[in-house]
Amino acid sequence: MGDIILGAKFDMIFIQFYNYMACSARTWANANPNYATTRREIDSGFSYDDWVSAITASGSKSAAAKLYIGLPGNSSAATEASYYLYGTAKPLIEAYWCHPNFGGVMIWEAIYAEYNKDGNFYQYAKSILNGFASGTSSINCATVTTSKLSPTPTCGAGSCASTYTVKSGDICSRIASSHGLTMAQFTTLNPKWTASTCPTLQIGTVLCVKAGAACKRSIGRELSLKDPETGIFADDDLAAEVEAPLVTPVPTLPRRHVHAHAHAHAHHHES
Repeated sequence: MGDIILGAKFDMIFIQFYNYMACSARTWANANPNYATTRREIDSGFSYDDWVSAITASGSKSAAAKLYIGLPGNSSAATEASYYLYGTAKPLIEAYWCHPNFGGVMIWEAIYAEYNKDGNFYQYAKSILNGFASGTSSINCATVTTSKLSPTPTCGAGSCASTYTVKSGDICSRIASSHGLTMAQFTTLNPKWTASTCPTLQIGTVLCVKAGAACKRSIGRELSLKDPETGIFADDDLAAEVEAPLVTPVPTLPRRHVHAHAHAHAHHHES
């Protein structure tokens, strides 16, 4: 739908930030557990800003469109791994409230939200939005920074000795085994890619499959690669790198999570 969004004026765009773990709201929450305290956002792959860049591209007729952050109403409304926990909605809304294109929250869907075990989710989201709109929740857009911090690496930059670029048909377990790694080792080198997120691997993603010397000792400790007789940690060619993927290409807008719903489900849009 990229050409449609750029070529015709849209007032509101409701974006699905779930089921696709790598750019989901849940990924943002996992990377930013302390945002409410620090007010400093750690870059997680959450793709809201990529949407802003896409709709404000030169010649776009939807540059002023309001973007709604789509969340599942409860754990049954999305894949379990990408379900966005009830209590973590406020920090995310706070982080994006001051963005010019922020429109509100879209919840899939009203019935799921009403049966959330923690309470009615769309009423909860609306109360958060009302708090910021009325000024009863403390937020000052004049002092909010929109810059993102890179995740703090365990090993130094450039410490990956060998990388692999994902091709069509690749899956994590096959990539791991072809490079002599267990899935536990593969996940240690590439912590973003777990059993739940691997299905979202995209062609062109660069993964680390062999650690540089600077990482071997620390990763060896993490994987308990300790010689039981000598007490020395392994210093072999085990692949391990915690900064991967080193490059994760941003998909073009037509591949983003835009859905035109034409069936009988109830949506509840809060703004």
